This record gives sequence, structure tokens and C-alpha cells, in this order.
Amino acid sequence: MQEDPANALVSYFASMLKEQDDSAACDDAHNSQTHLSEKNVADVADVSFVSTPPITATRVLPEWAHSTFEVLLVRLNHAQIAVPLLQIGMVCKIESDFIRLVNMPSWFMGLYPQKGINIKVLDTDALLNNAQSSSANVTNYRYFLTLTDSQYALACCQIEKVVRLTPDGVRWRTLNDNKLWYRGILPSQMCILVDTCALLEPCIAS
Repeated sequence: MQEDPANALVSYFASMLKEQDDSAACDDAHNSQTHLSEKNVADVADVSFVSTPPITATRVLPEWAHSTFEVLLVRLNHAQIAVPLLQIGMVCKIESDFIRLVNMPSWFMGLYPQKGINIKVLDTDALLNNAQSSSANVTNYRYFLTLTDSQYALACCQIEKVVRLTPDGVRWRTLNDNKLWYRGILPSQMCILVDTCALLEPCIAS
């Protein structure tokens, strides 16, 4: 039976935590076509992860995670993700149509007028999975998160809750040039931690 592509990315993310800057392995993983899902994520907890380094090891931990920090759990079409709270400006409900623009990437959903500003809303599922945006994704989105000091926002299906974490509450990955936005896994919530600043960098550059 063919493996559900939605299940494969969680296992893939877990395997990335075991990598020790093996660039060849990273390239192979980056080329695999997988999709984010929380199904079978319990299996991830049993994988041998990279040990959490001392909080002075800035190579692994971002600046905002050197002490207690908070994340917002949000639900996408296939999974739940965690976003650092300090990277979020506002949480807005989608109550009207987007202003569509031509010649834009498929993950660009459009402009959404909010408090006198045209927010550039992006398809989060498509960005994380490096895939084409789908009508199903767009239809299911009910909210978007504006990002601090930015006119960009990430769409999501549901807002869950805020969780307070300590650095040792995350199974951090070893930083490399592959998927810089993927910081690690939250075992307590069975979801991945997404650095939105790193996720947006290639979008802004394009």
C-alpha cells in the first residue's frame, strides 16, 4: 500500500533531528515530496533525537528561545504547528474576499484590507510543503496571523491555544541550510515549531 504523503513529512522531520550536518542526506530529504501531517506523529516521539544542547549553543537555539517563551498553536489542513508568540502581530478572522493579484506565486492568496493596510496573506500549507496552493487549502482557511513588523500574514484553519515552553521542552534540530524555518518538535504537543521569520525570507526575496 502506498504511504500517505501526509504522513511522511512528520517522519522526515524526525529523521532531520538525527542528522549531524550531513549535507548529502539533507539534499536527499529536501528532494522528497512529502506533506505535513500529525497522523502517526506518536511514532516520532520514539525516535532518537538530537539531545537538547546547552542554551548557550546559539547554533541550535534562536535568540527568542534562550529562556522561557510562548508559542501559539494553530491548525492547518493536515496538522497543527507552533508559532513563536513574539513573531505574531495580530490574529484576524477572514470575513471577506481577498484582492487577487496577477503573476504571483501560487502560495500568495491575495491582499486583505485590515486597519488601512493591505495585508499580504500566504498559504501556509503550500509554503511548508513546498507545493502548489490548492483550492481546498484556501477554502478551509478561517484566520490569518499577521507577523510582527511585516505586511505579511500566514493563513490557518483554526486557532488553538498559547503554550509556555522552556528551551528543554523542544527537541531542537541541528541548523543547516535545509528548511531553516523548521526549528524542532514539541513532544508535549506532537507538532513542529515554525520560525516564521525564516519561512518568510524567500517569499520576501521573490
